Amino acid sequence: MGSVTVLAARMVAAQALARRALARWEARAQSIPDPEARRQALGSLRHKAFHSLGAAVYAAAVPGPHFARMVEFCVAYQTLSDYLDSLVDRGRPLDGRHRRRLHQAMVVALQGGAPANGLAETPWDDGGYLVRLVTTCQRVLAAMGVDEASRAPARHLALAYARMQARKHAEPGSRRRLTARWATRLGQATGRLPPAAGMAWWEIAAAAGSTLGIFALVAAGSRRLPSEDLEATLTAYFPWIQAWHILLDYAIDEAEDREGGELNFAACYPRPPVALERLAGVFRRAREAALVLWEPSFHRLVVAGMGALYLTDPKAAHLGALLERLQVMEPWVAVLRPILRWWHVRHPAPAQVAAFHPVRPPTPARATPGTARARAAGAVALADETAGSNPSG
Repeated sequence: MGSVTVLAARMVAAQALARRALARWEARAQSIPDPEARRQALGSLRHKAFHSLGAAVYAAAVPGPHFARMVEFCVAYQTLSDYLDSLVDRGRPLDGRHRRRLHQAMVVALQGGAPANGLAETPWDDGGYLVRLVTTCQRVLAAMGVDEASRAPARHLALAYARMQARKHAEPGSRRRLTARWATRLGQATGRLPPAAGMAWWEIAAAAGSTLGIFALVAAGSRRLPSEDLEATLTAYFPWIQAWHILLDYAIDEAEDREGGELNFAACYPRPPVALERLAGVFRRAREAALVLWEPSFHRLVVAGMGALYLTDPKAAHLGALLERLQVMEPWVAVLRPILRWWHVRHPAPAQVAAFHPVRPPTPARATPGTARARAAGAVALADETAGSNPSG
């Protein structure tokens, strides 16, 4: 319990630093020249601040001298991810080339000394906000001494994230098919990520949609851990811990995603009882994976904390049976449950920023088969801009 107490204290300390970092990014976002880019940047910071606060807990797993730097990296990288998602999901309509260019920033941010200026080629002027997020990540990784042994697998995760997003945000009529086909290939270990045997395509896609493995690998790199620990970290987080993270996130948003016509991975289960059993099974595998990693108490707290955090959200009332199951499987869920319920009361989620085009035109132009194919191709043709990257097509 002593080590857990120390970890918990460091996690709390990280929250204070993360809030200050978020305030600095919000001040910078206020000066974005383009009104729509500014609206999406500020909306993502305000609505999704808890993503960065959650990411910052990984500072608890790094050596003391790098504690503040790890918080800075986690907040900058997660803010980058949330900003890109807001631009693609809720901002101005973008073609495939711009979506690819935007999400490539996730990979470039993990490279050493990679040029970032090309990332500013967007249809609007964000005053260098995107480039500053990328270069902040690069600078902090260098200051922490995170070497290529940790960065390379982190980039593979980032590339999978980017490719999943490109497909998930394709045309509504093709996004499910494109995502399913890509995720099936990814799960067969045809790329540089571990296999995802026994998982449905939507569970694999969910695993690709998390940034937690990136933070874990950066933390491991800051500790100069040997290659076997880095490999174990990658295998634990992809697919099981990351799938647990995103399936929970999607599960509490099913109703609003259904209303908005979004592809929701947790809604892909055929029936609620199947979803309950499978989510409990993913949690069990994630917990088992956490227990064999370096600093197992930390990773165990992360897995348990996600369950307690998401399932005490007011939107998770329909998932009460899953929360009860988890409390039997993992005592820390029961310990964290009242704490995180209180946290939700103190930090209610603000209203989501509206989409740029919230209402579909009543008489859309009918696309010809040729233009439909071109749009689908543009949405998924993500070029390999990172040498040696593959995950997975």
